Amino acid sequence: MLFRSLVYDSRLEADPSTDLRVLQLNTNAHPALKASGISYVPVLHESNTQSSLEEALVVNDIYNILLNQSFAISTGELKNFTNQNILIVAPYNLHVHLLTKVLGKEARVGTVDKFQGQEAPIIIYSMVTSSAADAPRGMDFLYNANRFNVAVSRARAAVILVGSPLLFEPECKTPDQMKLANGLCYFMEKVEN
Repeated sequence: MLFRSLVYDSRLEADPSTDLRVLQLNTNAHPALKASGISYVPVLHESNTQSSLEEALVVNDIYNILLNQSFAISTGELKNFTNQNILIVAPYNLHVHLLTKVLGKEARVGTVDKFQGQEAPIIIYSMVTSSAADAPRGMDFLYNANRFNVAVSRARAAVILVGSPLLFEPECKTPDQMKLANGLCYFMEKVEN
């Protein structure tokens, strides 16, 4: 319930059965993967706006590693990951097209809007844009707490955020921009704890 306090005014609680939703990580797992919860994979790049080959290649590596992992559902039963158990979310259609080209058509790739209401054991959210200054629709779109919440709350066990570290250091010029940046900063705080 990452954004419980930011989006839902602390009115939602997780069902106790969610504690049983965990990844059973093999020794070859990506170092950023956790058994459950939130992970962040920094990817350095410059001047990317609506697509990022650098992030697409990292997402591809994580995706292929995940296909060799297992996860436990609420009953505790272990299942092997398939492409149906992983949602890859991006804020822009241009990056969705690039991810589909890199990962293949069998991968479940889409925008926040496409996956609204759907769930999967793991969500990979590729933020694409190199910095707040590079965001083509401004901070209002990329940093919107409701959109970010929809993207990451599709996960039943784990979320992996892939993105530029510069997104966590936006140059805010107004109180509204500070409020927008707060959601991502809150996310990073949860990753570090």
